[in-house]
Parts: sequence; structure tokens; C-alpha cells
Amino acid sequence: MKKVLIALFVLALAVSGATKAQAINIPAGPITFHWTNWETRVDEVDDTLDGIFRLDQILQGVNVIWSAGGGEELTGTFQNLTVDTFDGESVGDIIGFSGGDLQVYLDTTPDFDPTSPGSGVTDGDLWLDMDFVTGGDFFNPTNTLTSIVTGAGVDPDAVLSIKGTGSGLLEVVGGSAAGIFDTNTYARLDGSGLFADMSLSANFFIRYTGTDPFDVTGNRKDGWDVWSSDPIGANAVPEPTSMLLFGMGMAGLVAKKLAKKRA
Repeated sequence: MKKVLIALFVLALAVSGATKAQAINIPAGPITFHWTNWETRVDEVDDTLDGIFRLDQILQGVNVIWSAGGGEELTGTFQNLTVDTFDGESVGDIIGFSGGDLQVYLDTTPDFDPTSPGSGVTDGDLWLDMDFVTGGDFFNPTNTLTSIVTGAGVDPDAVLSIKGTGSGLLEVVGGSAAGIFDTNTYARLDGSGLFADMSLSANFFIRYTGTDPFDVTGNRKDGWDVWSSDPIGANAVPEPTSMLLFGMGMAGLVAKKLAKKRA
């Protein structure tokens, strides 16, 4: 009986720690993250793509399971994406990247401001730590991120922009929510036989004046030359807290049976 009580105590401590670390309740099943990114601009080989982002919503199907607000936010940075191939910024041109990593932070004191990226972006607890991996694009499998220019037009803010799409895969390597999303759901198309945890599909917009594609000073979004909106697909497994609670329930049943035997 004493051993069972000790086990229950340990499980209770684990549940308490896991709940505090994760905070956001993610149900099991397919998940879609909607992000808004503010990015640097690249225009030649060896340039580095970096940026900041904010998660707007997390959905399961059409159901919103989390949205920014209510005293918490999910924000972060991505960096170290190096340009390996740069065709240009005309329709059909491809920009291929290697490397790259991304961190998501859970902040219960929301203060994200894209015009002041030095503060309010990484001041929360590390929620997810991820690496970009190869195999996200069938025609360019060695890239960790592939961007394709699709044309020109207005962005969702009705500002004239160069438009394009991007695709890539992400591998979860750490963070308090790593156990929920480290699921190896997406096959990597690079011949490695490996799998990734998340699939990224982006729509990006490079602001310009309409007279000089490289003169974006007057049309920057919050001070940034490029911004994008990314749905990112993932698959969640049951939260560790749920499994621990199940374990506590089983331990409780064992304790009850032992007590009956001793009575």
C-alpha cells in the first residue's frame, strides 16, 4: 500500500509539472496552425532568411481550439535559412534554402509587437523547438524550404506586392509540447526513408512601390519588407497529462483492490 501511495504522489507531481509546462490543451488528431510571419528579404545566394511570427489560431478541422488573446500568446523566431539557389523574382522563379530552425514561445504576458522585434517575441517559455528538414518539395527534395514566385498583385492589406508560395517540413526537437507533436506524420521526399512532424505551406508577399521592385521602403509592413501567412499541418498525440491521469486512475484502482484485500 505504501508503494502505491508513493507512486500516486510521483504521478501527481508529474501531472502538475506537465500542466504548467504545456498550458494549452491540444486534443489528439490532425491540427492546423495559422501563423503570420514578418521576414527579411533575400536576393542572392548565401543570403540568410530570418524572421519573427505570431500564431493566430490553432484549429482541428473547422473548430478553433486556441486563438491569440485571453492573456496568452504564442510567438517566436525562425533563422539560419540559407539561400542555396536564387533564380530571381519573376513568375516561376525558385528560391531554395538549406538549414533553418524555429522556436515557439508561450507567453502569459502578451506584448508581441512586430515593429519592435527586440522585445516581446522570445520572452515566454519554450513551447516548441523545431528544425527545417529536407524532403518537403517533390521537385526540389534537397531544399529545407522552397519558395516559388507566382506573380504580382495586391496582398491581403491591398498593397502592391510580389507574391509567391513556399513549402517545407519541420522536425520537432524540443520544447514543453514536444511530446504532443513528435509524431513522424509526414514522409520526407528526399529518399531518406525518414519522416517529419509538421508540413508548412506559405503564401508570401514582398512589398514594392510598383516602379522599382526593390524599393519597398514606403510600403513595408510594420517595418518589414516581406510577410507571409502559413498554415502548418501537424498531428497531435494524447497529451502526457492525459496519459498520466489515466495512470493515476489505474494506480487508484490498484490501491482500492489492495485495501479491500487487507480489510
